[in-house]
Amino acid sequence: MPPSADIQDLSSHARTRLARSKKKGLSRKDKLALYKRFLKTEEHRIYLLHKSGATGLRVAGRRSDLIDVIVRNLYEDGLEDAEREGDISKAPPLAIIAAGGYGRGRLNPHSDIDLHFITPKGGAKLPASQKKLVESVLYMLYDCGFKVGHAVRSVRETVQQANQDTKTKSAIIEARLICGNEELFDTLMEEFQKKCIARHEKEYLTTRLEDLRSRHAKWANTVFLQEPNVKESCGGLRDYQNLIWITFVKTGSTRLADLRDKKMMTVSAYRELRKGYDFLMRVRNELHYIQKRSGDILTLRLQGVVAKNFQYPQRGVLRKTEAFMRDYYEHTRNVLLRTSEILDEFYLEQTAEAGGLSGLLGKSNKPDLSIEGFIVKQDRLYADPKLRFANHPNQILQLFRHAQLRKLRLAPELMQKIQRHYKEINRTFRYSKTNRETFEAILSRKGEVAPALRQMHRAGVLGRYMPEFGALTNLVQHEFFHRYTADEHTLRCIEELDGLATDESPKAGVFRKQFLKLEDPFVIYLSLLLHDTGRAFNTDAHDQASAELAGKVSRRLGLDIRRRRLVLFLVDHHLTFWRTATTKNLEDPDTISEFAAIIRDRTRLDYLFLHTYADSRGTNDEAWTDWKASLIRQLYFTTVEYFEDHESFLKKYETDKAVLFEQVEVELPAVFEPAIKEHFERSPNRYFRTQSPARICEHIRLIEEHKKTDAVIPTFNWKAQPEMGWTTLSTASFNQKTLLACVAGALASEQINILSADLFIRTDGIVLDFFRICTAKLAPVTAERVIKKVEKNIADALAGSPPDFDALIAKIRAQDRKETPDFQIPQRVYIDQHSRSDATIVELQVQDRIGLLYDIFRTLNELDIEVTNARISTTCGAAIDTIYVVDSKGNRLSNQEEIDALQLALEMALEISAEK
Repeated sequence: MPPSADIQDLSSHARTRLARSKKKGLSRKDKLALYKRFLKTEEHRIYLLHKSGATGLRVAGRRSDLIDVIVRNLYEDGLEDAEREGDISKAPPLAIIAAGGYGRGRLNPHSDIDLHFITPKGGAKLPASQKKLVESVLYMLYDCGFKVGHAVRSVRETVQQANQDTKTKSAIIEARLICGNEELFDTLMEEFQKKCIARHEKEYLTTRLEDLRSRHAKWANTVFLQEPNVKESCGGLRDYQNLIWITFVKTGSTRLADLRDKKMMTVSAYRELRKGYDFLMRVRNELHYIQKRSGDILTLRLQGVVAKNFQYPQRGVLRKTEAFMRDYYEHTRNVLLRTSEILDEFYLEQTAEAGGLSGLLGKSNKPDLSIEGFIVKQDRLYADPKLRFANHPNQILQLFRHAQLRKLRLAPELMQKIQRHYKEINRTFRYSKTNRETFEAILSRKGEVAPALRQMHRAGVLGRYMPEFGALTNLVQHEFFHRYTADEHTLRCIEELDGLATDESPKAGVFRKQFLKLEDPFVIYLSLLLHDTGRAFNTDAHDQASAELAGKVSRRLGLDIRRRRLVLFLVDHHLTFWRTATTKNLEDPDTISEFAAIIRDRTRLDYLFLHTYADSRGTNDEAWTDWKASLIRQLYFTTVEYFEDHESFLKKYETDKAVLFEQVEVELPAVFEPAIKEHFERSPNRYFRTQSPARICEHIRLIEEHKKTDAVIPTFNWKAQPEMGWTTLSTASFNQKTLLACVAGALASEQINILSADLFIRTDGIVLDFFRICTAKLAPVTAERVIKKVEKNIADALAGSPPDFDALIAKIRAQDRKETPDFQIPQRVYIDQHSRSDATIVELQVQDRIGLLYDIFRTLNELDIEVTNARISTTCGAAIDTIYVVDSKGNRLSNQEEIDALQLALEMALEISAEK
């Protein structure tokens, strides 16, 4: 878009505002004020240029030009001062060069300035006159508000430093002279080429590829992040700059246009690369202006601001953001793909993936292999020159099958050939029996599907063959727990499933076992590919929309009725397993019965078990923890037991106190006989549904121990379970209204997380509370000091001298270094009084914070409402909790006024807006 702002020529403006006549006789203070006024005016002009829609490169180039003008004027001022004082001649041997981003002439609004002062003898031996000149330039830049990285070195010292530090070497590659001695600068660049580049290519390229690998790994090896880093993420500015440095080492030029001219890059690829670079520079300019500082994370909040400022035409911030991020992902994807293609041309890409150095500086001598119209060279797949996709369109899918079987990557030329034949992937192509069989073969290679689908997606084939999936390309997911775009999430799910083929770790044990036993991998891979396709319709129930699309695809692929039903089931219920495991009481037989009624048979259970594993792990790095994995496994094994013999399963949960009584009597000494009898008479029936004889024995001992102490203070039992990742804290005490809030407050004040809570009240008023807890690092609580502190705080609180939990928790919140999510988590309180006859269910989705459960339990206590069970789940800064409550008489809430009061009280305590 051409800029509308009429910007006065920078140089002429500088000649007018910074003329020698205007600076003559000014004190340093007045001269600084003059420069600041000039900068303020010119920076505002650049800002107006940006706001008018100027390209990112033009704005960044204009700012670089502005700094050039300032540095040259400061240099001239320093010379004049030196001449006036008779210190040095008019042309001292000093060169001021720009390096890094400033060196390439592209400087974002709040980026640092990288300056090198090159002198004949180096910084240590700098004459007083030159030192004064350097300081005069630097100090004025500092006082003007710039962040300046600088070095004062000789040519020899600079070359030496460049060979010791890769960052310095990369910065010098794009260095340019701003002012000073041109001969000194030329000498530097000649020496740099001879002593830093020549014979150092392999070393430098290895370092650059290692940097690329580690940086991509840090940012999840994908451009499709929910909150990407414009500079460092895959396809970001650093990838473009990295390509320039590598190109210089390989060809001696920093001009990517030279690659185009040498036919190493197509005209369209060069255009895409430049457009992507310009777009990213414009986004980075905007981020700097919005934040008034250097910052590169494109957070969810900032995405909306950028989209609005860029004047995207869609209605509503959500749609504007979605359109903007689609553009962002498209450009970064192009940058990543095009830079990868050039690395392929240089035979560097295989090094980045394989971690070796063979082929780094040239091709190896492996013989070529010809297969069905394709040629294999250096682990890459090329098209035979005679191959015509127009005559043999089925070869398009078959080439991915060849690549999968032989673990090959598509050569850039083959990618471009495919792109020229997109029109061949039409309705006839999709319904072709040959193509259906090829696609099924690709999805049937257990453990080897993801690389093939990624290459199909990269080439643009997957979305064209499967348009239902293609609609997810670059689709932003407006759900706080999703880290990736919809298409990237899907491919990561498939990668997670693939990974089970080789993951022999104990944590993968049961999942891997079921995966290896899987009879029809095509079904689960297809269901994973389709499970989120309904998100493209922006409906609330995307699982239903996805199921409809899955039915359409299944018919097109010609699946028989059995496989079709299984695919539809997996897609329609892909959230059911996770929701049941993380929000329901898994020790309640009714939960298992209801879940089993949905699943219906063992085959569906096995497939959905693996589908849930892959879907959960592919969501984000925080979504899968040992605790959540244990819940998934518990639900799976309990349901397996139900399917094997549901009558025996339900009978096991019947309150057969006589059998349990006999077993407990055998395990406990005779002295406990009265205690056993009392415990069985006074405990609620639901208690016996979920407790083993061994645990009942532990509880009776705990209660008897408590009876010997002050009845106000609970008796504690801590049992670390490192294999599960938590500690079980059991307490026995007489029922007290404030007990649960006190425990939650004491645990929160020591930064301990509550994973679940179960409460059982006997008829004599004794209450047994069981908490599964872990540290902030998701480890069992074992530190003796922490355990004693928690017990003391609970005891003090119940004894009438409570610690100020509010103040303690507030202090921890203030000191907590975890970044507050830069986006609004949708918060809600939902009260369900119909699903259960014995309790009211409170479902909470709120932004997580230290002491959250303390706030919740204290609110319930104030309303005289008791908790019988709680299931706590935290994901990506959100707490998704399910709490079973009853009134003071042990009944579910039935009065609407009580329910409304509970809703209002929780919303106020959790600071949830009344807007629905």
